[in-house]
Amino acid sequence: MKNILLFTPYYIPYISGITIYNELLAQFLDKKNNITVLTFTKGSKDPSVVHIPHLIKISKGFISPQSLVYFWRYVRKSNIIIVSLPNVEGLCLVLLAALLGKPIVAMYYCNVTLGKDFVSRFIVAILNISVRIQLMLATKIITISGYQDFLIPHSDKFSECLPPIRLLPSKKAFAKKLAKQKGTEQWVGFVGRLSREKGIEHLITAVSLLKKDTVRLVFAGPTGKDVAGEAAYYTKVQKLLSRYQIPYTFLGILKDDELGAFYESLNVLALPSTNTTEAFGMVQAEAMLKGTPSITHTLPGVTVPISLTGMGISTNVTNHKVFAKALSTILSDKKVYASTAQVKKAQKTFSARRSLRRLESLILGIR
Repeated sequence: MKNILLFTPYYIPYISGITIYNELLAQFLDKKNNITVLTFTKGSKDPSVVHIPHLIKISKGFISPQSLVYFWRYVRKSNIIIVSLPNVEGLCLVLLAALLGKPIVAMYYCNVTLGKDFVSRFIVAILNISVRIQLMLATKIITISGYQDFLIPHSDKFSECLPPIRLLPSKKAFAKKLAKQKGTEQWVGFVGRLSREKGIEHLITAVSLLKKDTVRLVFAGPTGKDVAGEAAYYTKVQKLLSRYQIPYTFLGILKDDELGAFYESLNVLALPSTNTTEAFGMVQAEAMLKGTPSITHTLPGVTVPISLTGMGISTNVTNHKVFAKALSTILSDKKVYASTAQVKKAQKTFSARRSLRRLESLILGIR
């Protein structure tokens, strides 16, 4: 039995693909080991999750002198250190772990790009320096397919592994409610935080080029005040929907069995993120397991589920005519992109247990 320390700046109840990934990993490892999760996110009721206080927040990063005390306290008594990258905040933790000779597993999820202004460029530069040092000091690097170029200097110690994907249950009563609401409409769905990096404006513009009286945009996930710093973007999205007179529905945050029913109700799931912080798009794999194809931008990692299963189209979503044509192609015949054989392939490919067992093997097998 190992004492494992997992550091991730964001964790459940903050909702993102990375936080869900880390939660599934932590729960699986905790079955046979003692795991502690260090995070800046408040609100978890899990006794193994330790909240680190911070002074201020800059962009999506945290300034926390207090973290040094927590790092020292927990690194000393841990056998293995897992750090969730990219981040700036974990640099001191990794340096300390290296000095104490602790094995370090770097979970590399994505590259980060922000705006083109000076402040954004400066933040990304600092972030990349921190990430490169942490990768250099890591004993093992685990990543998703698509990020090999960034990890070429560390090719001797990185391994690929698909993230664990949940096969969500479906609540029958909620499924019937959605079916009644849907009627004869075609539903293009979005699942996730309504935030700037998600590229919702591209999706709205592309849908505006379709027959809007038959297509409805349906959003599931936190919006407005529920997403820190994104209230203005939520207003922008509402204005765009109103300008193009597109039918839409915001369902808010759904429980797992409601989300499963929601995936099943969709004709296609859209993942229009153009920002490289979109690491894999776990929601699209979740949708595939429920028989729904996806449409995504051509980002590293994000294109992997479609390339493995054939369940969807990866295209340039910033070219709205091309995006609209791809949407129309899937909407015209969903079964072409979600056949029984393709769904079975997705269920085999995205086996959560198989991914978690491989992750466990990679993490516990380091020296």
